[in-house]
Amino acid sequence: MFGKRRRVVPFPTPLRNILALSSIMGGLLLLGSCGYSQGFSGKRLGIRSLAVRVVDNQSYWRGFGSLLTRELGQQLALYSGITPGLPGQSDATLEVQIKEVRGRMITGEGEEAVRESALLIAAKWRIVDQESGKELQAGKALDWAEYRVPVGENRASAQKEAIGDLARRILISLGAGK
Repeated sequence: MFGKRRRVVPFPTPLRNILALSSIMGGLLLLGSCGYSQGFSGKRLGIRSLAVRVVDNQSYWRGFGSLLTRELGQQLALYSGITPGLPGQSDATLEVQIKEVRGRMITGEGEEAVRESALLIAAKWRIVDQESGKELQAGKALDWAEYRVPVGENRASAQKEAIGDLARRILISLGAGK
């Protein structure tokens, strides 16, 4: 009994993986609670609140401007971390122009049987200081959304997806800076 060496059995592989994942997640939670953040910092630009102006749709496709305006307003605080404000009362205004909306058939059968298509939306945006009228930041964003007719998708579902993705791209890119 005293002469035998005991064999140390390590944790089984699944348990080791769980322990490793738990320690990584714990470290990430600690970083998140220590003041580290991601996304838009209004402090860098000197603004606390941002108004969203009605999107100017310069394409021939109607309805995209109002849909993008609504998405930007709904996602502003979530993706930019800045307080939504009213025009004339906020520190700055987000102005967006839809420059192009284009549809394209990817695959089809014959003249009218579309099987897969895509929708492109391209936009320009800028943040304008409310008091001085000075442009604080500007950028461009675009998004493609594909839709497959055989699985029940259509142009309306692609439009909803592209508008949501474009709004996220614009709001996340606000933090990229010049």
